[in-house]
Amino acid sequence: MPSTAPKNRKQLSILCILLSTIFLLQSCSESGKTSKKRRHARSHLVTIYTVKPEPIILTTTRTGTIGLKRSVKLFSQEEGEITKLLVDRGDTVKKNSLLVKIDDSLITVLLAKAKATREQTRQNLIRNQRLSRKQLVSKDQLIKAQTSYKIATADEELLKIRIRNTQIVAPFTGIISDRLADPGDVIAKHRHVLTLIDPSTYIINVKISELLIPHYKTNDSVNIQIDALGSINFKGKIVRIHPTIDPATRQGTLEIQMNSTPKGIKAGQLSRVTLTSHPRTGFSIPFNSLRRDKEGEFVYVVTTNKKKHAQHPSHTKTSTQKSDQRKPLSAEKGNAKHSKRSASQLTVKRHKVRSGLRHGILVEIHEGLQQEMKIVERGFLGLRPGKAILVVNGKKKKDSHTAKQKSSSQTPPPQSSQ
Repeated sequence: MPSTAPKNRKQLSILCILLSTIFLLQSCSESGKTSKKRRHARSHLVTIYTVKPEPIILTTTRTGTIGLKRSVKLFSQEEGEITKLLVDRGDTVKKNSLLVKIDDSLITVLLAKAKATREQTRQNLIRNQRLSRKQLVSKDQLIKAQTSYKIATADEELLKIRIRNTQIVAPFTGIISDRLADPGDVIAKHRHVLTLIDPSTYIINVKISELLIPHYKTNDSVNIQIDALGSINFKGKIVRIHPTIDPATRQGTLEIQMNSTPKGIKAGQLSRVTLTSHPRTGFSIPFNSLRRDKEGEFVYVVTTNKKKHAQHPSHTKTSTQKSDQRKPLSAEKGNAKHSKRSASQLTVKRHKVRSGLRHGILVEIHEGLQQEMKIVERGFLGLRPGKAILVVNGKKKKDSHTAKQKSSSQTPPPQSSQ
């Protein structure tokens, strides 16, 4: 019994030593892995975008309501009963055609009376002129007779005008869009009876931002789509740009005219107008690249920092010992010369810019950028100025390309048939 106890103690001590050795080796390997991961995690993964001048074309679609450039409300100028109303809604009428006739019997009687009065004053004027030549009447009586004749003539002309006003005629060729009276109605003066429109003057008023107005000019072509007429595109042009801006909405108005009047178009229909500006050269970047904070707008610009790294002494010793066995003396001298190597590291810095209009996924930059400048496009989480980055643009494509090259090099060449 006493001889077996020391043997057990020896075995236990050996087992403890083995376990501690395994534990230390495992911890060393894990610390090496974590240190490698930390060194790899120091570089922030990003994708970059290279700034280049390119044509900028602003394309925007705005909704508008179809209206009429020429639309006239026809009012009655005399009171009385409507004896004739020859048109209804939708009727096409020609210029100067009779539309409405109001009873003019009372005015006709007054006109006959005015004619009789004018004739009486004319005869009185002739008699006074004959007596005046013989100096049998005074000059005042002659002037009074002349004035009475002029008044009677004016009264007659006034009644003739009133008779003409009992008729409403079409001022231009068009379509009756509204009718607000019927034959037999007794209407007062200045009552709205009909509405006449000119179908050749359809226009679309489009509201756009004050920032977009300088990019468009009169006679610029546009594309028009009317929801009620399907997906057909119609051509039009800008005929007028209104000179004022609405202070409440900061929007201006463009007046659009269609090149041809399509079938089925009606005033009040919804339309969609696509406006395309003239191309101009400038800098544009992805909208995601533009950042904002309390100081303003900025982008992250990629910069290169060059640092000199000296090799560790132990590393140089081991490398030289191995090279002594394999390389000649000239190789040793070359290794000594390149013991210090220069390495470049990519970092980012904050760069202030001033943006303009957005077009699609891009945004225009007016100030702050230069040609061939590289900016960060993606990977902003945790990114800050001065942080080291690793560019991963097109990495997957390169890996797949190299994999294809390796697979092609591993495949044996085809044997030639003898």
